[in-house]
Amino acid sequence: TLWAMAEGITGSCVDLWGLTKTGLAPEFTYVKSKEPHDFKPVPHSGKFSFLRPETAESLFYLYRLTGDSKYRLWGKTLFRAIQSHAQVEGEETFSSVINVNEVPSRKVDEMQSFVMAETFKYLYLLFSPADALSLDQFVLNTEGHPLHRPPRTRT
Repeated sequence: TLWAMAEGITGSCVDLWGLTKTGLAPEFTYVKSKEPHDFKPVPHSGKFSFLRPETAESLFYLYRLTGDSKYRLWGKTLFRAIQSHAQVEGEETFSSVINVNEVPSRKVDEMQSFVMAETFKYLYLLFSPADALSLDQFVLNTEGHPLHRPPRTRT
């Protein structure tokens, strides 16, 4: 079913975060073409992390739809990895990471705009009460901006 696929893909995304020494997802990796379809080692050209939001977004929606606390636990793991390895020392800001398999992490003097606009927004919403952003009243666009839903009409 589509539901099982959504849960499976999200689980794989969370596994990708846990695959590295920092717990941050690499920009990309490859999956073995034959069973078991495990992740291959992260290639050199994919070892950086921009702290992309898609996994946090998926956890938010799956938690809201199911109420299953495992999605919050997974989100907490992501957040802790970001705090531990992407936060700029002595600052309240975060940066991209050069190599997700190096501890301590080396940071790039940049932070993508989607980190605050989406990654942290979805993590915040994951742990917020449902009435902080009602999905009956709002829809989030592809950039994570809430837009009022039009009233439902019966046809």
